[in-house]
Amino acid sequence: MKISRKFDVFTLVSTAVFICALVISYRTITTISSETLMLFDVSREFDYLTRVKQTLTDLQHSAEHFIHMGGSDAYSDAMMKNLAEYEQVLRLSSTMRLDPEELALIDFATKNLPGCSAVIQELINSEGRLSQENKDSFERLRTGYIEKILSHADKHWQVDLEKVGRLSGKVIEAKSRSLLILLILLSAMLLLIVAARLAVSRFIIRPIRTIEDISNAIAGGDTGRRIDIHSDDELGSLSSSINTMAAAIQDKLQMLENAVSNEQALVREQTILNELMGFIASGADLELVLRIFLGRTKDLMRAEQSAIFIMEPREPLDPELKIFFNTYEDETSMEYGRAMLRGVFINVVRTSTPLRVNEPLTEAPGSHVQVRNLLAVPLSSIDRGVLGLIVIVNKDGGFSQHDEDMLFNFSFQAFQAITMQQEIVRYATTDGLTGLHNHRVFREKLHEEIERSRRYARDVSLLMIDIDHFKLFNDTYGHQAGDEVLRTVADLIRRNIRTTDFGARYGGEEFSVILPETSGSQALTVAERLCANIMGYDLVLASGDRPTITVSIGCATFPWNAETDELLIKKSDENLYAAKRGGRNRVVGSDRGSRDSSEASGASSA
Repeated sequence: MKISRKFDVFTLVSTAVFICALVISYRTITTISSETLMLFDVSREFDYLTRVKQTLTDLQHSAEHFIHMGGSDAYSDAMMKNLAEYEQVLRLSSTMRLDPEELALIDFATKNLPGCSAVIQELINSEGRLSQENKDSFERLRTGYIEKILSHADKHWQVDLEKVGRLSGKVIEAKSRSLLILLILLSAMLLLIVAARLAVSRFIIRPIRTIEDISNAIAGGDTGRRIDIHSDDELGSLSSSINTMAAAIQDKLQMLENAVSNEQALVREQTILNELMGFIASGADLELVLRIFLGRTKDLMRAEQSAIFIMEPREPLDPELKIFFNTYEDETSMEYGRAMLRGVFINVVRTSTPLRVNEPLTEAPGSHVQVRNLLAVPLSSIDRGVLGLIVIVNKDGGFSQHDEDMLFNFSFQAFQAITMQQEIVRYATTDGLTGLHNHRVFREKLHEEIERSRRYARDVSLLMIDIDHFKLFNDTYGHQAGDEVLRTVADLIRRNIRTTDFGARYGGEEFSVILPETSGSQALTVAERLCANIMGYDLVLASGDRPTITVSIGCATFPWNAETDELLIKKSDENLYAAKRGGRNRVVGSDRGSRDSSEASGASSA
């Protein structure tokens, strides 16, 4: 065979191979392009359904938070924004190539959109005065509209995801089949194969293998991988579609992980709350309930320490600390609690605004726990008669907005239960009839003042006050009049002592007053003034009678008359009974003699 013939044959074969290669390449590109376009359309449907579900879910969450918060303006704005986004997404349906079932779903959502908007608008217009009808309307909207759309959207989302998988498989299958035939034909001529191989390897094989490898990685769970192919051909479109699909899958997986995490946190929160409710309902001691509340809150937030402040709103900008507990020391210091309230937490108390700090705090006293980060949430009873502050300290990684929302929700429910069940401040600190501090708080305060006096070498005096002839008064005028006398004496005590002094109802008709940094002679002066003011008070009973009230007062001073709080009470009591024996309506102090506060010995006594 001549060389020219061989050349002709080679040329003919080469031409045939080249033509076949062209045909196969054309068919390969056409197949891949067709499948890619289908994949692109399905991906758009997938992305559109995801946006419908996301915007509707955001609208539902903002409405639920709005209802839960009793009509917060912040969530009102969020509902308007989410509703507008949802309406905008529904209007995009005309640009989508949706299947009949998906079109029916969008049609259902669009037709019922005015009713949904009306329910949301009613919630917004409630302006914080939510009615049961508002809540029922939203519940019907949620079950009859929102959940139905979300359920069907999930189903169609899964169908689109399966379509994407099938189309991706077809693209890979078409590539593999076409490439095999192409390699077989090109193997007839080494040079043509080498040239074709180089071209195919550079412009087709490498991008497709990149797509294949990253697609397999995505299918294996590595949804963070992306295809780095920047071209305007079908492979570029395919790469972009796969990247979009991977991003959507990654977002969906993250949403599912977050949903599972949130659900687990919610279940854990509810379990802890139910346990705490059991302790409250069982009538457990208030201190035990609060310490359990602190411990469970710390565990819920996965933090190192926690503290709670219970206050009485004596003045709007200056609430009075009544109870303070924390988890990082056995005996809590009220002075430390007051210092924190006057310092880092003052704005939280005054504005009822949560505080979230994710950096070391230098304002806390150095003798206490080192604060790396903290979260403080204000609390209040329904009638705002009791204020609270829950503080969580030192969480690994710091505190997030989700942590703040979870702490507020949990502590709000628990605090409402505690205040309603035990009437926390009144039960723990005050006498129900007179409004003065009760006996238990008096003993704690006296011990605290004695320790402070001992530490700083200062005097502290104690007055024990008893209403003269109170039993006879009750027998004469009745117990209701006797209660009026007790309230009157308590009010006069409050008027005649300093804000730093501490008045309490000791029991029955007996009262006590702690006078910090007050010497014995100064205490006698206070006692005499109080005795005179009570005797001079013009009491008018409901019956029209005007009896004169008198009291006897015993005084004692630490450390001159007693070395402990118990001995100080005993010494004051002894002086009180000495005043009684001396004719009543007088003051007796240890080692200071006795002074009759009534200059008019003929004054009548109750």
